[in-house]
Amino acid sequence: MDLLLKMQKRAKKHHAKIGIGMTNEGGTKTKNIIENSIESATDQGYADVVTYDTPQDLISALKSGEISGALRGDLPAKEIISDLKSTFKIVSIYRAALICINDKDAFFLAPVGIDEGIFIDERLEFIKLIDSLLQRLGIASKSAIISGGRLPEDIGRSGVVDESLRAGEKLFKLAKDEGFDAKHYGVLIEDAYKDSNIIIAPNGIVGNLLFRTLHYLGNCRSLGAPVLNLDRVFIDTSRSKEDYTDSIMLASALSGL
Repeated sequence: MDLLLKMQKRAKKHHAKIGIGMTNEGGTKTKNIIENSIESATDQGYADVVTYDTPQDLISALKSGEISGALRGDLPAKEIISDLKSTFKIVSIYRAALICINDKDAFFLAPVGIDEGIFIDERLEFIKLIDSLLQRLGIASKSAIISGGRLPEDIGRSGVVDESLRAGEKLFKLAKDEGFDAKHYGVLIEDAYKDSNIIIAPNGIVGNLLFRTLHYLGNCRSLGAPVLNLDRVFIDTSRSKEDYTDSIMLASALSGL
């Protein structure tokens, strides 16, 4: 697919210096995974990679420009997100997970943090930020808005369903009014991914469940979740990853955009 191919080509061309968190807390297995990923990314020409064992050191290197991009690696999420917010003076973090269904189909899924995307304007902001990222890669965005039922036949089944459908329609209309290529798919995510590179869940809890179902149960690849509202490249990654090579590639591809 254009998205993945452009990422890989850009990473090799840019060959950025990327930092990744690596502690001793994950044990030998995690350390070996990160070290093997660094070797793989280096062999494929994606980046030069250095490791940092504390959130403070990694974020400081990113802030100073010592590195062009950073990956969470196995650093604790709560601490590194807190450091990221305080260092770059941002109130909220907007992250979107890059999911690969197969070698052809990939999309950004948001929101994926359980406390994110509660309000419609937040979900519209995700569309804006991901669209901006894709534009800088030379890719036109297509947004799929997901909600809790089918249109119009599920209207009236329950108040919760009705509210979800109304919110989905409102977000769709706002996105269209802003000039974005968007479609409201209701609950039909199985149709949405085929023609979209952005999928917007009804809220962060649903988005997180979708991410976990796709990645952990469906064996879809997750390249990580770039922080979208940051003037540096930071990729949030799961400490359960078995290989960080693709996340290093993503960080290198996005740095310098």
